[in-house]
Amino acid sequence: MKKISALCTLLILCFSLFCQTKDTTRISVDIGLTGNIQTGNFERLQFINQVNVVLNSKNQKWNFTSRNLYLYQTVFGNKSQDDYLGRHFVAYQINSKTDVFAAFFIEQYFIKRIDLHTQFGLGTRYTILQNNRAFVQLGLMGSYSDKKYVGVNFTDFDNDGNSTIQGVFISPILNSKISIIPKRIYFDFLGWFQQDISETQNWRFNLESSLLIPLYKGLNMKFSFNNFYEHINIEGTKANDIFLTYGLNYKFRK
Repeated sequence: MKKISALCTLLILCFSLFCQTKDTTRISVDIGLTGNIQTGNFERLQFINQVNVVLNSKNQKWNFTSRNLYLYQTVFGNKSQDDYLGRHFVAYQINSKTDVFAAFFIEQYFIKRIDLHTQFGLGTRYTILQNNRAFVQLGLMGSYSDKKYVGVNFTDFDNDGNSTIQGVFISPILNSKISIIPKRIYFDFLGWFQQDISETQNWRFNLESSLLIPLYKGLNMKFSFNNFYEHINIEGTKANDIFLTYGLNYKFRK
């Protein structure tokens, strides 16, 4: 996890330095930290942390977006969850509706027994709706995926005794931001479906959504719903994981 954190920090710093050459002045940091500590008849330590970073160049041509989710839990002192999911995009705006982007996804999924999953992709996105109340964008990405599991026994899938699954994916993407009640309630959604072009059983989908209610200046109440599905899984693990979290969130902009 230290290596993953260091890599993500390096990505953000490198793009920040690049943007400084473009007179970048716009940055947004969205932080949500929640947790739970319980002792007695039942003992649990739990942390759910979300950090999103957005950097924009002054000329609005370049954009860097980093979405990070980290979950950690122990039950009676035994680790039951240690998961990190990072989505990082570098985009260049061609015109008012179209951009091209490079993406780097990295995951460590303890509960799914995924030791490390990295994915590199290139794609394009087109804005089909943009006004004061709504922003809706459709995209298509091609990517290369390298996923290393802890184990070699998969449910209804023969990987020839290997713990690593590699593939080339085609992924339609939907990204939207909607002001349900102006300055009162905001909805954010990012979802994609991924299909390996050479292995029909190797597919997955990812849904990340949140509801934001401003309270005072940068302080907000945030409700998040995330749904992650993997069609290929190690025996003894389930295909679908759903996270519903809520808590206070702070958004910093400059």
